[in-house]
Parts: sequence; C-alpha cells; structure tokens
Amino acid sequence: MIAYLLTLLLAMVSPLPIDLSLEQRSCDGVEVTIDVIATSEGRFVQRSSAISILIEYPADDAKLLRVETDTAGVDWFVAGFLNDPDNFNQDIEDGLAVLTLLGPLTDPAIIQTRCGTVLATLVFELPSKNAKPFIDLPLSRGNFGVTAIYGEEPGTQFSGTATGVEVSCKGKAARVERRGR
Repeated sequence: MIAYLLTLLLAMVSPLPIDLSLEQRSCDGVEVTIDVIATSEGRFVQRSSAISILIEYPADDAKLLRVETDTAGVDWFVAGFLNDPDNFNQDIEDGLAVLTLLGPLTDPAIIQTRCGTVLATLVFELPSKNAKPFIDLPLSRGNFGVTAIYGEEPGTQFSGTATGVEVSCKGKAARVERRGR
C-alpha cells in the first residue's frame, strides 16, 4: 500500500513527456502561419526553463521568415533564432533552423500541457499556392542540435514526440508523427 502511494505521489510531481506538434493556422496565399503546440497526458501544468526546436523544411518550397510570440500562451524572456554551435541559424532560409525559447530568469515558463499551449508561431513564405512543403521537427541534427524541452532543474529533459505538418493552402494539412526519446 505504501509503495503504491509513493508511486502515485512520484507520478504527480515528476514531469511527464511533453509532445510538440505543428498546426497550420492560416494561409493567405503567400504567407503561412504554423503554431508550435505543446501537449502532454497527465499533468495540467509543467514548468520549462528552455526549449530548443529544430525546424527542417524544403528550402525550394518554403522560406522561413520569422517567429512570432504575440499569440503564444507563454511569456518568453527570449524567443528567436539565436547563434548555435552547428551554425544552423547563419541562414534560416536554407531549410534548417533552431528556434530557442527561454523562460523568465526568475521563474520557469508555465506550460498548460493538458489542453495544449501555443509556444510560438512560425511564419513561412510559399513560392506558389500549389506548394505543399513538409515542415518537420527532427529530434536531432549535427553535433549539438536537438529538439528538447528542459525542466526547471539543470539537466532535466522531458521531451516526447515531435510531429511535423504538410503545409497546404488548399484543404486540410496532413500531420506525421515522429517518435521522441
């Protein structure tokens, strides 16, 4: 009985994996907006000090313009394509970039995972209305690049799956799931 209660208590306080997915929000024929969403089964709220998200896409069919956080459910201290050791962000239009989201310095970001939280919005430009590029969230690339969610304690990670999306200005966008760690 005591072992069961300890297991239950540990499950309540231990972070559960957080899944990341992309969902197309809009397409005006030229610009496409895609939300980066965090969800998790179990706990309603999880805290994160930082998130690193690899974004891969066919550079001939899409051009990454910027990241927006005005509709995000989290107030990030820093959100952008910062310098990285693999130099993925030297040119974010080449088909591979690393989005870095840093929580406030004094208190980690709170993510409402059960109902899903928009972490940021990616804005792409499509060369034509018929383009259907697949925007992916690979789990790792290069020597240092990872898609990972870091907890409030140094070194803690609770990354789950990463799901990309096929962008389309016609009909509904398809989703493909990639297994996490």
